[in-house]
Amino acid sequence: TMLTLFLGITGGITWGPAIEPIVRLGPFYGFVFCAFVAFMLFCMLNVLTGIFVDAAIQTAVNDRDNIIQRQMQEKKSLINMIKSVFETTDVDGSGCLSRDEFDGLLANHEVRFLLKNIGID
Repeated sequence: TMLTLFLGITGGITWGPAIEPIVRLGPFYGFVFCAFVAFMLFCMLNVLTGIFVDAAIQTAVNDRDNIIQRQMQEKKSLINMIKSVFETTDVDGSGCLSRDEFDGLLANHEVRFLLKNIGID
């Protein structure tokens, strides 16, 4: 019966007593029972386990804290890059940009893009 099949794959009944009446009907039916149990245990249950594991991994990847941390690291990296650009633009080494140095810096489209990425228009 269906109950015997269910109990056979869930450990509710041992396979020996479950297969004895089936084998009396014919060895082919015993083979079908064994194939069913093997298929369910090795294929279907592994697929279901894989689906649950994949869902757990996706949840961890999309974790809010991880996203915030990654965004903070990206912003810090952009700030460091812009700081480096400002330091190389300071040709007189005073630590401050003159108006001419700053205007030359803003003429660079890449620098304007970097500034816009960190929220400076």
